[in-house]
Amino acid sequence: MFANVLIVGFGNIGKRHFEGLIRSKQNLRVFVIDDDDFAFSNFRFFRPHDSFSGWDNIDFGADIEFDLCIISTPAKDRSFLLQKVMLQFRVKNFILEKPVEQTESRINSIYRLVNSFSGRVSVNCPRLYYPVWDYIFKVSDKCSKIDLTFKKSSWGLLCN
Repeated sequence: MFANVLIVGFGNIGKRHFEGLIRSKQNLRVFVIDDDDFAFSNFRFFRPHDSFSGWDNIDFGADIEFDLCIISTPAKDRSFLLQKVMLQFRVKNFILEKPVEQTESRINSIYRLVNSFSGRVSVNCPRLYYPVWDYIFKVSDKCSKIDLTFKKSSWGLLCN
């Protein structure tokens, strides 16, 4: 029996999820949605495991039940995208890439969607494993408020 996995967004992070899935020992069928046809130009570089059943680029509205949906699009308007996926597909579990959304009102919208959902929703924040975050968590444990100032040009670390 195959598990159906949907990846919405096939940029850098979506491709990394895809690489991991096709190299796993699980029996998977992976489907991808991305509105950029160029995103699929690198498929020839992927070397799937033998038990991997295949992939397909699908559109919204396909009648498929998914065991897992990974949303790896930019955060802008992700609340609308999550709602669209929930309305048009049957999904058991979600993984949302960080940051979840960019405004407080849209984060609240996602919160309401997640609370109405019967499955599990997880947020992937791999940078939380960086050593600097261990320090930040230790410091934050001892106080109720932290003011963190970052004065360089690379903001990637702070997006979690």
